[in-house]
Amino acid sequence: MLNSLINLPASVPSLFRSLQAGKKRRTVISRNCFSSVENLEARELLSAANSVTDHAGVPRIINGTTTSSFTAVGATTYTSSGAVTTQAAGTLIDTQWVLTTATASKGLSGLTGGASASIVLGGTTYTVDQIVIYPKYYAGSIDYRQDIALWHLSTAVPGTITPLIVSRTPFAANGTATLVGFGGTGTGTTGTDGTFGTKQTATTKVERVSASQLVWKLDTTEGTFAPNDIGAPVLKLVGSTYQVFGLNTYHSTTTGKKGDMSYSTRTDFYTGWIDNTLGLTHPAGTTDDYIDTANLLLTGTQNRKFTLNATTSTADFTGKFNQYGDVDVFKVVTALDGYATFALINSAPSASLLDTKLEILASDGETVLFTSDDNSNTDLNSSIGTYLATGTYFVRVSTYANSQKGTYRLTIKDNFDNVSDTMGSAKALTPSSIGAIASDVFINTTTDVDWFKFKANKSGKFQFDFTHTNPAAFDPVLEVFSSVGVSLGQNDDIGGTGANRLDARVTVNGIVSGQTYYLKLSGYSVMGVGSTGLGKLAGKKIA
Repeated sequence: MLNSLINLPASVPSLFRSLQAGKKRRTVISRNCFSSVENLEARELLSAANSVTDHAGVPRIINGTTTSSFTAVGATTYTSSGAVTTQAAGTLIDTQWVLTTATASKGLSGLTGGASASIVLGGTTYTVDQIVIYPKYYAGSIDYRQDIALWHLSTAVPGTITPLIVSRTPFAANGTATLVGFGGTGTGTTGTDGTFGTKQTATTKVERVSASQLVWKLDTTEGTFAPNDIGAPVLKLVGSTYQVFGLNTYHSTTTGKKGDMSYSTRTDFYTGWIDNTLGLTHPAGTTDDYIDTANLLLTGTQNRKFTLNATTSTADFTGKFNQYGDVDVFKVVTALDGYATFALINSAPSASLLDTKLEILASDGETVLFTSDDNSNTDLNSSIGTYLATGTYFVRVSTYANSQKGTYRLTIKDNFDNVSDTMGSAKALTPSSIGAIASDVFINTTTDVDWFKFKANKSGKFQFDFTHTNPAAFDPVLEVFSSVGVSLGQNDDIGGTGANRLDARVTVNGIVSGQTYYLKLSGYSVMGVGSTGLGKLAGKKIA
């Protein structure tokens, strides 16, 4: 903990930062690149109510004070697979769960590759057997970092240490916070002296509460976090007990001297995700949770579940991104193999305010199989079309920019194979009055073949088209047969350079009214593996 020796001015003008308007235009600040205080301040979304004011009358601790209290706060150690050690801090919030930051967990590395982690609580070292990183953690910009993680302990901590509560309400700007950590001790004049491992506490005035952070400047007689305090808690006394309101995540300097700007992740945004991970019941009146499903509050690790089978193949509902960084997750069980389509549609009043992101996860709920944040270069909606084998999947929906909020519509459809794979059982189509035929086609698996038939009611020259709908890489194949099974033409590429060059077209002269014709549809095969997707079959008389 560090104390400070400088005063702030009586007030700081309110600052505004614009919403991210365009695609892929985030301003990134590297974790190890410390911009000027002015630039960092300009990135925060402030209001007049959050402007810095005079500190008169606010109790302060002049120096970081060694303490044996706050037994739920412990020193953490993360050792990577390459034997690189990171020392930080974490807070016990349940008998086997510790709250810290993704940075203290080495970003998205977690316990992969033989890495290990532990925490010392009450003089006992507890090993970590699972690290859960918030799914939208972003190592760049402090605005969008979402720097929070949970560590699961292999053994429970005894009742002699009481876990702390994570507050569900935001910290009030200009309020006084209690800081607890193990980082390098020192003063605001000299900076850190490099001493690590001594638990100290101090207080500070939280001068700003931004859209994502608790922010303050190290100034007269206040304390702040020091190096190796990453993940350390920002606490506030609520009634007779302390609650966690933030996690130390970033500083504008590496020395911890006066003028240093401290940024801590607001934890109130993530209580739903914490509940879900810990298997806790969401309190009554909760406005949002990790599995927010159109105002339906669920208990524990349950997700809104959709079972897709031959009779119930679609799901269609609305939801809401209620707050900064909201992520909603749904469980999908496919009872049959099929070609599934997922669409995440922005239904906010203004389309420019909500840019959607859609992900399909494997049954472990973590492995990302497919991701989309655009239907096209200009569309803010997202869609994924892919073959899914029978099994369990998760759909994760969010916004491209974490600061966005709004309503959305999610549609899921599994297009099971409902057309025979043999000529003898071909699906019959009825021509229109002008002889045209049409049908949707689902090539569900890499070996799927769909057969259609029709009895011509017009004679002449006909053009048959099998065009792809989704995905863009779907390569249709079409072959036309006579009533006795003689091939009249086959094609798998129209050719050219346009978007439809992969589509199939067959032109047949001499179609005779009253005769039956067959159409065989499939995906182009490469070394025995066919293309899958959605398409449209159409036939019409052209001469």
